[in-house]
Amino acid sequence: MIAIYCLCFLSLIYQLYALNNGVGIKPAMGYNVWNAVHCDVNETFFKAQADLLVKLGLKDLGYNYANLDDCWQVGRDNITNKIIVDSTKFPSGIASLVTYINKLGLKMGIYSDAGVNTCAGRPGSLNYEVIDAQTYADWGIEYLKYE
Repeated sequence: MIAIYCLCFLSLIYQLYALNNGVGIKPAMGYNVWNAVHCDVNETFFKAQADLLVKLGLKDLGYNYANLDDCWQVGRDNITNKIIVDSTKFPSGIASLVTYINKLGLKMGIYSDAGVNTCAGRPGSLNYEVIDAQTYADWGIEYLKYE
């Protein structure tokens, strides 16, 4: 009886404080490049996949996110500690990529890791969480996959 009362009370608290802004009504749906190419991702491939989300009608079905996974980063700036984008793979930079994705009517996601390194051995966010979060926000990132 106490457990039922607690669950009902928690449900009431949630309802009182939940925002009616549409967030969380359905899961974030989209495309993540990792399973297709792992670290062989680049700007041209990523844009082509985003184009397909629109061309195939998936965007209209709710697949609104184009998510860039691991291997877009190569290091940290020695002075600012900001994460450095692999300019060979992403010559236009991430902010430019966000602009491209947004013009398609999609939202841009990116991957980071809570450790020193990502799964692929690239720089993670440990001890740089605030800097990275601000960098992603400055780029216009709208979704963070954070392991």
